[in-house]
Amino acid sequence: MGRGLEEEERRRLERQRLKEAEERKVWGLFIEAICWHRSQQIRAYVQAVEDAVEKSAGDIVPRSSLEEWLIWARQQADRLDPFSASSCCTKEDRKNDRSPYYNRSPPETEFDPTWQRLITRSD
Repeated sequence: MGRGLEEEERRRLERQRLKEAEERKVWGLFIEAICWHRSQQIRAYVQAVEDAVEKSAGDIVPRSSLEEWLIWARQQADRLDPFSASSCCTKEDRKNDRSPYYNRSPPETEFDPTWQRLITRSD
């Protein structure tokens, strides 16, 4: 009878291990889908900012704080996008807790006056 209980316990532990492994896979899928969605939102927002500035002020000044911000924001979208080569939203990064995404900060510059008017104007 002791052997039967041991075998049942072994099977119960194996079922538990498989269940937990499946839950981790589903959670990883969930995180990747969120990261992908957020990367698309950021890209759309950055494009909208660029379009609004170009519409109201013309071309974006090369090497301006706005251009630096646009570059930085696109890099953040790439870091979130699981399909991007520079993504930190991969299973391996999460497993090894080495995602660089949260260690990044925006450029230490102020926005161009045109950009500032776009975000502070009152309609």
